[in-house]
Amino acid sequence: MSSEIFRDRTEGTAAKRQELLRRRRDELVTMPHAVRRVIVARSARIAASMAITLGGVALIATAASPHFTVWLASIMPGIQPAPLSTLLSGSLIVGIVAWAISRGRVEHRFAVEMSKYVMPSNDLDHDVERLDHEHPDHIARAMGHRLEVKSAAWPILAVGVLAPATALWLGRLVRTHAWPVMSEFEIGLAMHAKTLALIGFASTIGAIAMTRKALRQPVTATLALPFGFVTSALTVLGFWKGSSFAWLLFAISVIVLAVGLVARTLRKERTLLEVDDPAAGSELFTIRGAIREVRTQLAAARGFWRRVPIRYRMMTGVVALLGCSWGAVHYWRGYMHAQKLEAAYAALPPTAQPDLNDPNELVQASPPVQNGNAKATTSKIDRIGGRFWVEAQLDANGDAVIPMVGFKTLPEGWRASLDLELVSHDPLGFVTDTSDVRYLSSESPRMQLAIDACKGSKSLALHVQQPHTPNQKVTFWVVPTLTVDACR
Repeated sequence: MSSEIFRDRTEGTAAKRQELLRRRRDELVTMPHAVRRVIVARSARIAASMAITLGGVALIATAASPHFTVWLASIMPGIQPAPLSTLLSGSLIVGIVAWAISRGRVEHRFAVEMSKYVMPSNDLDHDVERLDHEHPDHIARAMGHRLEVKSAAWPILAVGVLAPATALWLGRLVRTHAWPVMSEFEIGLAMHAKTLALIGFASTIGAIAMTRKALRQPVTATLALPFGFVTSALTVLGFWKGSSFAWLLFAISVIVLAVGLVARTLRKERTLLEVDDPAAGSELFTIRGAIREVRTQLAAARGFWRRVPIRYRMMTGVVALLGCSWGAVHYWRGYMHAQKLEAAYAALPPTAQPDLNDPNELVQASPPVQNGNAKATTSKIDRIGGRFWVEAQLDANGDAVIPMVGFKTLPEGWRASLDLELVSHDPLGFVTDTSDVRYLSSESPRMQLAIDACKGSKSLALHVQQPHTPNQKVTFWVVPTLTVDACR
């Protein structure tokens, strides 16, 4: 047995720890800024999506429950509170605030976590083991990869629960060519509550699917984005034509576009996580840099344009000129027609002028005359908020003519859009101006009818018929909207 004194290993271990700390601190200083930016961006995206999702779910639940809507309106300030519009705008604002706060919070937390890693602790052996096998850039990249699934799933859910309501508001804006009336927008949200809920459920399935690694690959963006743009164009066309499949196309386009954009963002972020250049990600937004980037893009586009054959350039110029000319003529004709309508409206006697801003004006129109006889109809119309509950009794032939609320006639140059939602179970047909019959049923309970008074005033009345179920009582909702019609 040896009797020599063993050398103390503490000083050697402490020196090794000090050397490892120096190396890891150098690695932390030279770690690419892009890694930090990816972590901050993903964390902020998660926080904003969670806040928007909560607001969107509350909006859908409130729109689906009239009693909860009334209760929420009763505790809100103002004479005519708008609980659904408040929830929509509040969700967007809270999402933006959550995004901004999360960015600052994650920036601070990331700096603290990285600082703790390169600081010694009281356990000398543990520090040596930790510093010998772990590196700051590896730890930071692992943090970014752990956030990938959440940053991919939550945005899909947030878009699904809030984008339909926002699109409905934008649609009202385009349709009325003015700021949407809050009461009408609230009614529209209430009428489409089931549709909003179904789209939200579909987005939930999409969010769950995004947790699969296969859907987060770059090929997803390559396939989803073109398909999403095509379905978006079909959705706009469907809403323009009043198709019953428009909302289905909208749900598909929104979810597919969201999946494609998220996959495209993840592809860029993975590239940033793997860079080794310490200066990568340190760029700051400046006006000069933005102008320089625009100039670079314009130069690239100019070079591509010069490589296009002259005949194709001339054809493109002619098509663009014709399109601009048609748009200018169309706008000018609409503007002049609106001026004529405003002058004609101002010339009407005060008793004949409809008050479009007064939803309490309920003067029923006389039933229209058909074949020399006026059809008598037993109907009841109750105003609830900005929409109307209609109950009508069909005659022995299964017909009924229901005088609409508002004013006796629709003045020349005006357009009445009637959003209808069937409540009774049996299918119900509505006769249009062209004598066509459009049906509502439990499978397709909503549609929109338009009454145009381009060539003269018309009576505001709905002609409903259902010959298979005579002497039946029918009920449905009506939401009227009056706009100036750009007649041609």
